[in-house]
Amino acid sequence: MALDTHDLRERGSAVADLGTVALAGPITVEALRDHIDGPPRELPRGLGGVPVTVLANELLTRGHRLVVTTLSRDVTDEVLITGPNLRLHIAPFRDRGRARDGFRDERRAVTRTLLRELPDVVHAHWSYEYALGALRSGLPTLVTLHDWAPTIFGFHRDAYRAVRVGMNAATLARGRHFSTVSPYIAQAAARWGRQATIVPNGLADHWFDKRIRRRRPDGPVLVSVNSGFDARKNCETLIRAFAQLREQHPTAQLCLIGGGHEVGGPAHHWAEARGLDEAVSFRGPLPYPETMKALAESDLLVHPSLEESFGMTLIEAMSQGTPVIGGVESGAVPWVLDHGIAGQLTDVTSPDAITAAMDRLLTDDDRWRELSTRGYDHAWTTYRLSPITDRYLELYRAL
Repeated sequence: MALDTHDLRERGSAVADLGTVALAGPITVEALRDHIDGPPRELPRGLGGVPVTVLANELLTRGHRLVVTTLSRDVTDEVLITGPNLRLHIAPFRDRGRARDGFRDERRAVTRTLLRELPDVVHAHWSYEYALGALRSGLPTLVTLHDWAPTIFGFHRDAYRAVRVGMNAATLARGRHFSTVSPYIAQAAARWGRQATIVPNGLADHWFDKRIRRRRPDGPVLVSVNSGFDARKNCETLIRAFAQLREQHPTAQLCLIGGGHEVGGPAHHWAEARGLDEAVSFRGPLPYPETMKALAESDLLVHPSLEESFGMTLIEAMSQGTPVIGGVESGAVPWVLDHGIAGQLTDVTSPDAITAAMDRLLTDDDRWRELSTRGYDHAWTTYRLSPITDRYLELYRAL
């Protein structure tokens, strides 16, 4: 619906009143190309980070003045990239030594950028180097907690994760204004005496596919998107379950996407060594549009993770009308799936339980269509980026 001139004046006034917003967090730099000045050129990669990237794009599209401070492995000195209403600062991210000094150089780069730019409000993401660097600036700062370091340390008991626990504790001690992406993380923060406003991650409105979804006629394709092949992501259990599923559905295929799931990677070697790689496609990390395309072309997303603070891939699949299977005790997963109304919950520690859940949705067309529709509707009303950005803007104005 078109805005009348009164609406445009009000929106312009609201943008002007807010001043300059700074985002501190990991992004995919290429995704901001439409907002960058100059001829086409190769850009630093950044560290990824869908939530911060889509929020930056939305704020710029709405006409807000934006500073972004981020990090990348492929720069050796700080880089400034500009565009209409955008000042994007990219500092080096070290491959070695960063944990030994608590990400000192990275934290200082964030602080330097913010003190140079002096935005009206800072929105820092995660509770580590970006948050600590932002808090050090002394500027009004909202910290969004995207995960919970002590829980992750329980799955990965190494020195690196121990440092992250310490950084998380320092952020909670120094910060005053917090949001978080799910009640699951809000409850964890409350146990540390910190109240957090719940603002879930959002998916850009244009990704929502409004077509009526139908099952593939040429045999079922299942997909799983995971960043890392480890105990927490629990993809081993899914691969075992898929081998069992093929006894009832011999034409089924499984597509594994994400770091650690490429050909020759740890997931591939693990499955091959056990004879469990038949009909499994190891695609590894993909550009975001290709991941969304794979989700749209699959019959099911199976998410075997044992713990998630949110789970972006869940809402990405739901936005395509692809039914989702997730863990009944996997952190925020039940909440994201509306406690089983918008997705199938099961015991993801059990190959038999995952197999049964997959088999049910592949044999019960009514249930498949029900979860396709309910998942899409829940994602549209709850996780669409436009209203989520409005909620963040309210928090910025409060600061």
